[in-house]
Amino acid sequence: MSDEVYIEAQVQNITCGPVSLENVSLEASPEFKDDGESVFGQINSLPQNASRQYLYSLAPNPFRPKTNTASTSLGNLNFVWRSEMGEKGRLRTSELHKPTTEVPDLRLCVQELPNLVYIDEPFQFKIKLTNTSLKPMELSLFLENLSNMSWIGVSGRKFGTLESKSEIILPLCLVPLVTGLQTISGIRMKDSLTKKYMFENDN
Repeated sequence: MSDEVYIEAQVQNITCGPVSLENVSLEASPEFKDDGESVFGQINSLPQNASRQYLYSLAPNPFRPKTNTASTSLGNLNFVWRSEMGEKGRLRTSELHKPTTEVPDLRLCVQELPNLVYIDEPFQFKIKLTNTSLKPMELSLFLENLSNMSWIGVSGRKFGTLESKSEIILPLCLVPLVTGLQTISGIRMKDSLTKKYMFENDN
């Protein structure tokens, strides 16, 4: 799961002549880090009625404290231009926001997975579980039956306590039963402290 956020901006020159773009930059909020430059590079000249696109990539600031609710503030876009007569213009957008998303209490990421596997031959992959909540978890792993693959391992295995803001890497093993591109599913984690199941429908 990627935490990067992309902002795309389109600028159109609706003045009576060409303009020179002196600055088009993103001022990221403290929750994110960014160099302020568009991944498309710098574009200095903009003819009349022409449009330009800018794309910015934001990554979470690792030095900001984590909360259970993801921040919606992304920052502001700044535009500075000059007309062919030398007149200067400036525009700063209002604060940009993204939709509010809830950070799951337990996050699952695939760490290692082979690109090619063979029918009836076991293969191993690894998952990383991160406890993003403010409380410890007592985790047990449950493996549901699949039609395209068969699990090797004991379902209901306990892994002990996963403290708040900590992580654990688990090796898992499957045997593919059919050919083609397949989806791995059927992983469920249960927190015995809250009696809550997670990843019931995740693939």
